[in-house]
Amino acid sequence: MKSSIRKAYCLAAGVVLLLPIGAAAQSIEMTNDDILLKNAGGTTIFLEGNEGKAFFGGGDKYGDIILRDNDGTTTTIRLDGRRGFIQLGSPNESGDLRLWDNFPDNDSSIVLEGDTGNVRQQFGGNGLVKSWAKINGDGTIAACYKCSTRSDQTRRISIGRYEVDFTSIGTSIASRAVLCSNGHVSTTTTSAASSIFCVQRSGDSSSVFVNVENENGTNVDGNFTIVVF
Repeated sequence: MKSSIRKAYCLAAGVVLLLPIGAAAQSIEMTNDDILLKNAGGTTIFLEGNEGKAFFGGGDKYGDIILRDNDGTTTTIRLDGRRGFIQLGSPNESGDLRLWDNFPDNDSSIVLEGDTGNVRQQFGGNGLVKSWAKINGDGTIAACYKCSTRSDQTRRISIGRYEVDFTSIGTSIASRAVLCSNGHVSTTTTSAASSIFCVQRSGDSSSVFVNVENENGTNVDGNFTIVVF
């Protein structure tokens, strides 16, 4: 029983289970539609055919599910039964969590990016911010997420009038809710603006036109923040 040879069990047509033979006593039982894998301490894996359930761990053992890279040592996915966490990726490879929509867009509907910490949502979905931008009074970008950084697309048009482009998220944002507000926290400069409004840019459905005015209704340059939902 000390051999490292793997013992093969044919469980069903086209299904083969490989069990390493180690120091602990191991056995496999098949009863009706159930499969039980046991060691000296009791059942460690229970595949329940009647209800389609799988149980890992038992007795004094915690159940883990581990998927390793082709090097045989690097864990890329781990479901930890003792601490209840899910590990995606490894120290050398960032892990993403994706929910896939195969119809009609055949694309990821929600993505949690392990390398950046960003959460992305399919353009047509609701509930998350799609894009945002902090714009300085001179039309330059203080910071943004998925806005166009091209100076001919996100810019100051004239005093108090701006264009902010969001081609990065879609060719048209007409269906999305857009929120704009005076000022942003990227600078300590006080904005002279007292009112602001934003509408879809005429002739460019991926851009937003922003108008900034003072209390007298006169256009003035001012910092602002814009968010696309």
